[in-house]
Amino acid sequence: MSARLAVLLSAIAALFVLITGAAAAGSNHHQTDPLSTGCASNASTIRTGSVGGINYEIRYSAACGTNWVRVPALSGTVYMLIRSDWGGNAVGGYQTGSGGSHWTPQVYAPGSTCITYWVQRIGNGDPATGNIRIC
Repeated sequence: MSARLAVLLSAIAALFVLITGAAAAGSNHHQTDPLSTGCASNASTIRTGSVGGINYEIRYSAACGTNWVRVPALSGTVYMLIRSDWGGNAVGGYQTGSGGSHWTPQVYAPGSTCITYWVQRIGNGDPATGNIRIC
């Protein structure tokens, strides 16, 4: 019986190291660029929307446990902000483009951690999404 208990405890310890190691690795990606960290690879779009003629996406990387706002084809100026209930500061800011994708830094929000985002087109009356929460 003690051999079985030793195997079980060893398996539990290995699982704990795996889980806490993954969480630490993901939290290291908070406020970083999803493309340069590799988190954008195999990420999925969890929500799409449009404000003032600008289409946006909320992206999630299961591998990194992170979210970010992306505008796939920005023409003009947009203000994007995203925050995670995990903690840390909201990230984002103003971006101006004449085509091509633009995105915020990513926030650590593993699994079902809630996020709040804001997307606003600058100009033409400054239409905005307001604070939108996803859990």
